[in-house]
Amino acid sequence: MIYPRAGCWSIIFYAALLSLLFVPLASADQTGSLTITSQPPGAQVLVDGAPQGSTPVNVSNVPSGQHLVNLTLSEYHDWSVSQYVSAGQNSVITATLVPVQKNGVLIVTSHPEPASVYVDGTYRGITPLTLSDAGSGTHQLTVTATGYDPAIATALVPEGGSFSIDLQLNQTPTTGSLLIGAVPPNADVVIDGVDYGGADHLIEALRPGSHQVLLKADGYQQYQTDITITAGRTLSINATLDPLQQRGSLNVTSVPSRASVKVDGVYLGLTPMVYPGLSAGTHQLTVSADGYSDVVVPVQIRAGEELPYMARLVQQMVTTGVTASTRTTGQQTASTQAATGMIRVSTTPMDANITVDGVFRGVAPQTVRDIPVGTHQVVLSKTGYQDQSRSVTVTDGQAAVVEATLTKVGTAQPAATGTGSASSSQIPTTTQKSGPAEVPLLVIGLLIVGLFYRRDDPGA
Repeated sequence: MIYPRAGCWSIIFYAALLSLLFVPLASADQTGSLTITSQPPGAQVLVDGAPQGSTPVNVSNVPSGQHLVNLTLSEYHDWSVSQYVSAGQNSVITATLVPVQKNGVLIVTSHPEPASVYVDGTYRGITPLTLSDAGSGTHQLTVTATGYDPAIATALVPEGGSFSIDLQLNQTPTTGSLLIGAVPPNADVVIDGVDYGGADHLIEALRPGSHQVLLKADGYQQYQTDITITAGRTLSINATLDPLQQRGSLNVTSVPSRASVKVDGVYLGLTPMVYPGLSAGTHQLTVSADGYSDVVVPVQIRAGEELPYMARLVQQMVTTGVTASTRTTGQQTASTQAATGMIRVSTTPMDANITVDGVFRGVAPQTVRDIPVGTHQVVLSKTGYQDQSRSVTVTDGQAAVVEATLTKVGTAQPAATGTGSASSSQIPTTTQKSGPAEVPLLVIGLLIVGLFYRRDDPGA
């Protein structure tokens, strides 16, 4: 058997001693640490079931590897996590603890009843409803019923206490309304063909859905739009109507036709005719034809409208004068135009229609010209007033005056006044007188008759 020498034993001894010194250092390199905090603080900490104090806490010399960390705090739910610890490293753990919620009582009633109750979006029953397991804190309530708008409210349930709430449900509207503002403000509003009067007021009880709105006013173009009414809501619209063009047209016919037409002295053509583009306002219309008296009347042209006018022309009267002459000059005839006058008519109120011998001659005040001399029947008429009829005598070249105050229908009629005189045309006649040359011839004739008488008389 071979034994080591004394020097070898010394080497072995020192090697063993050094190995014992390095064992703790190697063991220290296999641990780490934990830093644990919580919200709220003060929670008890267990690491692998061993108590480590309360948060915040730092746990050292934790062997590397997986460890179970638990936190507990009164009135909060327990909290735990599995945490890996690396050798030589510090692992940080932060815990947010959840409080334990204590139940309260929630009591819900409604008008009308029953109504469905939803708590935080979950259906819980119908009113009247008592929930004894309602968690403390804030909850959103929604109560619904057929034909009513939902009622929404917030309930604050105290811990261990109760919260009562009574909700009023409003009936769901079945109609809507419309508010119209218009320029001009007096525009009429027509909805689906029904006239609702002037604009600038609330139109209620309109059925939900589509409607057609028409606005109209004198002197303006119509405004039309489609709207949609929603139940329980008010729709507002504003409309501006565009003015009509400030021109109109004149449609003139006459009896007889092919009469000349002048407006304000300007020749426009022959009847029948339509002349567009007349400015709005009053114009003087003259209709004339050869052998007929002119018709001169004022006409009122409205913007955007056509005014029809029928002119009935009156034929001029012609008389024949006969003159006598001696035998040396013979007999001749001549035609002269009948004498005429005028009728000057004024009425209260104005704008009364004037008819002379059944022919319309314009509106008062008016001077009706070319009226044949003689007696004529003048009729004055106006809507809403009693007609007045007067017999007027026209004198050659003179104006007969008719002044009348019309009375409304149902009241006494005042008298009209008329002035004028009549003159008649005399037809010349011829007379024959016996001249001196005719006396001898008469005597000779008598003598001849006497001689024949004596010759035939037996007693002569």
